[in-house]
Formats: sequence, C-alpha cells, structure tokens
Amino acid sequence: SLGVIKFHMILVFGHINTHIQAGLQTPLTPDSLNITACDSLFDISGSSTIQAVSAARGGAKVSLIGTVGNDIFGTHCIETLRKEGINTSGIGKSETDSGLEISLNHPDNAAMTVTSLGANKHTHAGQIPQIHLNERSLLLLSGDIDHDILLTLLERAKAQNARTMLCLQDQTDIDINTLSRADIVVTTENSALLHQKTKSENTIVITRDLGVGGAAVHGENGQDVHYEQANDAHSLVDIHGCFDVFCGFFAACVQAGLPIERSIAFASKAALAAAQKSGIYTSVPYLGYVEDMLAQDAKTATAQNC
Repeated sequence: SLGVIKFHMILVFGHINTHIQAGLQTPLTPDSLNITACDSLFDISGSSTIQAVSAARGGAKVSLIGTVGNDIFGTHCIETLRKEGINTSGIGKSETDSGLEISLNHPDNAAMTVTSLGANKHTHAGQIPQIHLNERSLLLLSGDIDHDILLTLLERAKAQNARTMLCLQDQTDIDINTLSRADIVVTTENSALLHQKTKSENTIVITRDLGVGGAAVHGENGQDVHYEQANDAHSLVDIHGCFDVFCGFFAACVQAGLPIERSIAFASKAALAAAQKSGIYTSVPYLGYVEDMLAQDAKTATAQNC
C-alpha cells in the first residue's frame, strides 16, 4: 500500500517540449491578426517534464526518459533538466526538431495552446532498460503517451514488480484494461474515467481544481482520505501545469514513504503555490516553500483553536 515502500528512483516517461508563453491583455477574437503581448516566457514543458521537475524539487531522485531534437531547443531542455538534478541519460536525440508548445494566455486564465510533437514521436518503450524496472522503482506515466507504448510499459513494470502511477488530466479514451494495470491513477474530479473504476481495484487520487483545491483518495481496502484547502480566487495567477505539479510532488511523497494524508496535502499545497505564479516550469515550487506553507496553515489552525 502507499506510504510503506520507499522507492529508490522515480522514472518519468513522456514528452519533453520547449515552451513559449505569451500573456494577452485581451481575449483573442476571430478578427485578431496582430496582437501585442503584455509579457512572455521561454521555458520547458510537457506533462512528463513538469512532473519530473516537480518531483525533483519535492526532494525525489528522478530520471526523465524521452526524446529531443538535435537542435538548440533540445540542448536547452537537457541543460535545464540537469540543473534540476534530474538524470537525463534516458533522453534520446532525434534529427526531428524538438517538441514545441506555444501558449497564448488570456486574462481570464483561459489559454490557447498549439503543440508540435516533433522528436517526441520517436520516444519508445525500449529507452527504459529492463534493469531499471524493479521493486524499488516508481514509473510515472501520462495519458498523452501513445497507447500501445503506455500499455507495454505498464505490463513490463508489473512483470518486474515495479509500481506505476498513471496521471490522466483530460484523457477519456483510456480503456479499463489499461487502467487496471496501474497501481495508482491520478485524475480530475470531472473525469469520465472514474466511472470505469471501483474503489477496490487500485488507489485512485481525484484532484479538485487540478489539485489547487485539494484531493480525495480512494485507496486499497476502501481507504478514503480527503484534503481540502480554501483558496482566494484572486490570488490565482496561472493554473496551467498545476495538475502536473500535483502529480510530481505526490510521486515524490510516495517515493519518500509519507502517509497518504501528508502526501496529498503536500501535493495540493504545491499546486496552489504554482497557481500563484505565472508560467509552467518557472512556477514549480521548491520543497522548502511548500513546507513553509503547510507550517503556516498549522500555525493558523492552532491559533484558531485556542
């Protein structure tokens, strides 16, 4: 069960993108041709990439497996990941251009995003050596991975007694056969996937407001745990990427063997911290900041009970 095994390594498999983000003062309209942004960011992104960074900043030992192009964007991605202390030996290089994500963020927190998979299309299951999948490894997977590759990795992990965490934000086309192979499924409160699972099959983590508002866990043996945090909507700047921040911090807590109540509190607080800053990669908080937020909550609760 969760919180019992301490994992040696988190293996994150998936997309690695260069990310260009522009903040708009007014929403796009059909007549919008030439638009002036009020700010811009040059980052890295991709669900798996943000999960890996979040897990690393949450204190975990992390290896990211994926593919980048043999270009300046690919070099930028790898250098940035190495600065985070993430093992990049599993990242392959392709002659195809690196994956690219361009986001136009509206003032109302909506966004228009264009993604080019690029070199991500060449990522394959064989990039994870068999020796790395064992009872001390936690494999973190996202729903944007090709379904056949996803199923192959889940089956390989199960055969090697590795634990798996499947993070599904918007995906609705994951079949029950695939879901049943994951040990932990993290999803959103509005996900249609919830109707395909029962509480006894595995551990299901349901995020509220992409993790910013808290989470509920339906665990093995019917174990239910809830964590909610009140949010001031005016303090939220950019919610994009918050789900992946939640998943990464939650995985770090699982790796450390923390109790489930503490794990979802850490992950939810990290998602809230990310939502209070602009950007996807740049908004990922560090463990110390999240610990300070939790300590302040405890101090406030103590004062209110006195």
